[in-house]
Amino acid sequence: VLMEVKALGSYPLWFVDLLNTYGVRKGSFSKYAQTYQRHLFKKEEVLHVI
Repeated sequence: VLMEVKALGSYPLWFVDLLNTYGVRKGSFSKYAQTYQRHLFKKEEVLHVI
């Protein structure tokens, strides 16, 4: 599951508590990198077809 959260300044304490309650952790995700990797894997699959 991916959730994007944007806020001006810091998050409200009630929101931080909610994230901690459900064990939600910060991570990074690049839509550009994901698309690039998919493109590379498609190319690689085609090269290995006999």
